[in-house]
Amino acid sequence: MNDEAALAVLVRRGRATAGELSSELGLSRPTSYALLSRLEAAGLVVETGRRGGRTGPRARMYELAPGLSRIVGIELSSSRITLAVADLAEQPLATASWPLHEREPEAVARLAGALVRRLSGSLPAGAHAVRHAVVGLEGVLDPETNDVTSAAVPEWEKPRFREVLARELRSEVTFARVTELAAIAENTEGVARGADSCVLFTAGDRMGVGVVVSVGGAVRVGARGYAGDVSRLPHPSAVADGSAAPADWGGVVSVLRNARQLGLVGGGGVARDALALLEGEGEGVGRGGAPGALVRRYGAEVAAGLAPVAVILDPEIVVLSGPLCAAGGEVLRDEVERNLRDFLPSVPRVLLSRLGDQAVLRGALHVGRSHARDSVYETARVYALSSGP
Repeated sequence: MNDEAALAVLVRRGRATAGELSSELGLSRPTSYALLSRLEAAGLVVETGRRGGRTGPRARMYELAPGLSRIVGIELSSSRITLAVADLAEQPLATASWPLHEREPEAVARLAGALVRRLSGSLPAGAHAVRHAVVGLEGVLDPETNDVTSAAVPEWEKPRFREVLARELRSEVTFARVTELAAIAENTEGVARGADSCVLFTAGDRMGVGVVVSVGGAVRVGARGYAGDVSRLPHPSAVADGSAAPADWGGVVSVLRNARQLGLVGGGGVARDALALLEGEGEGVGRGGAPGALVRRYGAEVAAGLAPVAVILDPEIVVLSGPLCAAGGEVLRDEVERNLRDFLPSVPRVLLSRLGDQAVLRGALHVGRSHARDSVYETARVYALSSGP
């Protein structure tokens, strides 16, 4: 237990002396020195320098062993891979992004491995250079096996996808839905931190549309792994007359459909057109104008889709996330909140995410850190038991 507590201090502080561990954990100096020697022998910590005043011996500083705590977060879309490398001490992120021209598992794994090596720089190679990798993608996962049962890119449903990624990255690999990772990031370090319940609406050019429910800081995944996957649903107001197609709600398709009806774009609009149109209307309001017709329509659609979830859950807050919501900004937030008043007796706080395009990666790194900590603590327990009293 002392070993795990000492590791937890090093995770939080980055580095510490035996004296600092004694103060934090209420241990004697000899006990702290003994546990640091044990952790060093197990390869979990290393001496990283000395600290001291003008008199007396300089105290040895210890930190987690380089590479042992290294984790990787990956966000996959049909056209791009974005990747971040960090460690348990939550050092500044190193990130890279690259176009994805080949989608076969082997090609994606090779590119991921190359990007990790590029970001890791001079870190030692070997089985523990990366402790854990978390891969976010758009799809449905089996909650028990973590297998990809349905994905926006069919090639990633192949069983060997995890195997080739693990082999290339030399680490354990966990899959997660991008919307789930975005919600985890909001719950741990975003505007939903500390909230008792939250509904996250996320919409963008890469992650599609998702509605994720969190209660007590825990994301609701569902019995079959597709809770919050609204990509197959038409806009609620058009279900009765059948005028809306699946996925015609809350995303790029919805924005462009409304823009065409308003005569703002022609028939060939793309994702960047949707972002530019929403940003343009937001800037117009910032210059003293009224909300444009497009942002009013889009805000009404988002509110109509969120209302059934909100009336069942009665959440403390609703968070708007993803590129489309960021483009609409405070203007869109105001419209969603205003339209929710038509459906709900009392409207929850509606907030904009502040995590930007890092939300999925930050969520992946949070999950990766949790897995890596468990692994490091287990290594410490096994070594303590094997080394005897």
